[in-house]
Amino acid sequence: TLTDESEPSIGTKAKDEATGTNVASATDDVTIIDTVNYEHLDRGKYKLTAVLMDKATKAAILDKDGKEVTASKVFSNTTKSGTVDVEININAAELSLAGKDVVVFETLTSEADGTTIAVHHDINDEGQTITFPEIHTTATAENGENQDKSI
Repeated sequence: TLTDESEPSIGTKAKDEATGTNVASATDDVTIIDTVNYEHLDRGKYKLTAVLMDKATKAAILDKDGKEVTASKVFSNTTKSGTVDVEININAAELSLAGKDVVVFETLTSEADGTTIAVHHDINDEGQTITFPEIHTTATAENGENQDKSI
């Protein structure tokens, strides 16, 4: 009898849906796709929960009501390893994300009893990081004066 004694594990790769990269615009309609790879997972029903973290402060990003920005997906697996996409829809402008790096933390739990199965919380993981560049422009008026603007 062979048994797989490896512990369940997850790893993730986040990208902006619009650009397909880890760079996103701080606009009002942003979707981050976090592709979660799972390994050594028994068949069953599970829940992935994503939390957006501010890389600089290492704290959760909070919405206008002071709640953590999260997204979740419930799935059933038929194989011990595979991938699941978790979509995180945000208003990056409202969250003031321009100029920030955001890291996606994932937690895998059993849907049956809420037991934590695996986590991937690495604030320095570039694969989980989305960058929201801050854009500055300088306009010159007809009188030759410069006017700096941030957008």
